Amino acid sequence: MLFTEKIFKNKESNNKITIETKKKLILDTVDLIENSEVFFESYGTNYRKIEIHGNSIFIKYNERKYNVLLGEIFRDLKLKNNFSKEYVDEFISDLVTEIFEKGLDKVEKDPLMADIFEDTFYESIVYIPLDGIKMEKQLLTVGKINLREFTQKDADFHIQNISYLMAINPHYTNKRANGIVELEKERISRLIGVCAEFQVYADPKKAIDLAEKECEKVLDLFRWTVSYIHHRNHNVYIGMKGEIPRSSRETLVAKTDFRSYHHRSQIIGAKYKFEINDKNISTMRRNGFFKISNILKKPNNNIKPFENSLLTAIHWFADSQTQKELGNEILSLVICLEVFLSPSNEESITSFISEAIAIILADKEHKEELKTDVKHFYDIRSKIVHEGLIPSDDEENGYLRTVVKHLIFQMIKEKDNIPSQDILVKHIADEKNKQKLNVELNLKKLKGIDS
Repeated sequence: MLFTEKIFKNKESNNKITIETKKKLILDTVDLIENSEVFFESYGTNYRKIEIHGNSIFIKYNERKYNVLLGEIFRDLKLKNNFSKEYVDEFISDLVTEIFEKGLDKVEKDPLMADIFEDTFYESIVYIPLDGIKMEKQLLTVGKINLREFTQKDADFHIQNISYLMAINPHYTNKRANGIVELEKERISRLIGVCAEFQVYADPKKAIDLAEKECEKVLDLFRWTVSYIHHRNHNVYIGMKGEIPRSSRETLVAKTDFRSYHHRSQIIGAKYKFEINDKNISTMRRNGFFKISNILKKPNNNIKPFENSLLTAIHWFADSQTQKELGNEILSLVICLEVFLSPSNEESITSFISEAIAIILADKEHKEELKTDVKHFYDIRSKIVHEGLIPSDDEENGYLRTVVKHLIFQMIKEKDNIPSQDILVKHIADEKNKQKLNVELNLKKLKGIDS
């Protein structure tokens, strides 16, 4: 049995449609037909064309009953935002066609004669080919995404299924069916390699949109964790297939009298792939990768406010890893700091964040030094934005990158103790007030000694 089958075949759906629900919706569709206008020729654009046994009929729905039926389908089948109105409209047209073909009287007596639900509303598996990742593990689940190798065996499995579906479809000639199979064989072969696999109850277009959105969250997580394993100069880029530049460049230098030549060969774009192996997974476990993965597994409405802040900060750190210009990298890294630590009052953001970073990350001896360093980066940020400064010191970026990584790491450790970003900011403000009070008390003591 292939990997795809092992994971998904015969899996019980969470969205199984009951017989009672089917009967109710089919009978409501019959009621819609009986309260609508039906003609054998068109009387305008408001009439929908239905093909019945090779003949055309035109139906103008009772709008009130149609909208009620539409709402019932969305509610009773728990479609939410995963199915578009256009898709459900098409389903109603197909159901109406089925009812006419079976006969209204017969369907009223036995509604399940017009049962086309499983052909329309089902869980889909979306396969997104990735680039920049090399897998030594068979499977890694991150959030709602399965990462795995899509093999030639998998491709053959899907081609075999498509060939069978074409063979039993009465609407295709052998020549047309064979042409479709050959086209699908070429398309599916492009999936071979590391793939993101996502399962969802949705129509095909929505399924792709939802899969890509979940995949981007997972890719952000990898782009962040790359910084723990690879040097920035390794150019480890991770993305969906087609997004990662990788090529070579030959540059020629000739002496002006053409009596001497030099060449330089360069690898452009990604130099290395991120390897999913036991060693790297151990690092990922230590830096909190799988704690964030567990957040991504939650339904969106169950994610806590501070967990959302963590995901946002990791997104901006991931964005910094994709930037070619040092200035853009600094801007993205500074946004990471602000996601966690922007003050809620009119206090200077530079002053507050620099002091907050020092409180969270530095020991007593290094607090002032770290505050000064963070203020320095805010000064650089200001010059980039307002004066067009183009930074050239990658060592400085490396230091800021380290500070932000430590902050994210600390926030992951404390995530269960921090309900929201506002609570964190309030805690920092309280700590600042305590420190200020301690300084004032110490000054009073010193004055007492002097006197």
